[in-house]
Amino acid sequence: MRRAQRSGAPQGVDLLEEPALFRRYLAVDPSLWWDAESLARGAAARLGGLDLAGRSLYLTTAGVDGNVGSTELLVAALRDGAPAGFAWSFDPRATERHATVFRATLPEGFLRVLR
Repeated sequence: MRRAQRSGAPQGVDLLEEPALFRRYLAVDPSLWWDAESLARGAAARLGGLDLAGRSLYLTTAGVDGNVGSTELLVAALRDGAPAGFAWSFDPRATERHATVFRATLPEGFLRVLR
């Protein structure tokens, strides 16, 4: 059986290193700060070589104690170089905390990636 959910930094690893693993991704306040932000900082270079056509990503982050800075690095890479046919959205939640953002964003995230 394939993995249905992972949390933290591996969310981004799956999308950027194993894009064929899933068609739809929900990344809720991913731990992009991990490993000195290497995943977020390398996202632009990785995106250029990926075929993400037909795939989608819903990305959100908590603003109170979340990973806003690292997530903005990934968002910038997506804005500047998302491959054609890749649907993504960023839904920052300034008033949420890491412990509350999952519950606050999950319904919207599912709606966005399942459209």
